Amino acid sequence: MKKELINRYEVDYKYNFIAKKALKKKLAKKFDEKFYNSFGDVYYNNISLANLLKNNYTIGNCHFYATILAYALKNSTLKKGFLNALNVNVNDAYYVKFEHSWVEIGNYCVDTTSKQIYNKEYYYKYFEPEVLKQYTNKELHNDNLFMYVLLNAMENRSNLSCIYINLFNDKFLKSNDAQFKEKINNFLDDNLDVKNSLMCELNKNKNNILEK
Repeated sequence: MKKELINRYEVDYKYNFIAKKALKKKLAKKFDEKFYNSFGDVYYNNISLANLLKNNYTIGNCHFYATILAYALKNSTLKKGFLNALNVNVNDAYYVKFEHSWVEIGNYCVDTTSKQIYNKEYYYKYFEPEVLKQYTNKELHNDNLFMYVLLNAMENRSNLSCIYINLFNDKFLKSNDAQFKEKINNFLDDNLDVKNSLMCELNKNKNNILEK
């Protein structure tokens, strides 16, 4: 446990150091009101994207928030993978990769954890990102794919289940894709906290997404 705590501290320190350095070099800019206002007409179940991005829940939940940002940003691409510069070695005994998601648009990387827009060259040089999966804005507008990417983003993040239910319940229920539902069923079976939260809410409305 001690090594894990040290590791977490060092990862956070490195991440914040790189983020602040970008600001000092003027190779990044904090999310500001102009940025938030650009999403003025984007709402998920009567909750604005701007307010979702402003809250502190974005920290530690980059996969989820980067996904909904990429869904809203035209010509953007969601990138999922690792930031290798944040790998930490503690006494040559403990090593971990830092999972992360961010959004790319043109020559910029938009990071919902630091709430900053980075020069892409800087971001790749100092964070050393490794991309494992990517989805374009156009691809994410396939509702089945969008919902599945969101559910994967919730893995080991059961605290997001209530947010998910409140925002995307309608999209989830409208799906009529059998392959999608099978994937969702398998995902929920492996994530019982999420499954129980979803079922509790859906049963109130006399709906059932787990069609066997």
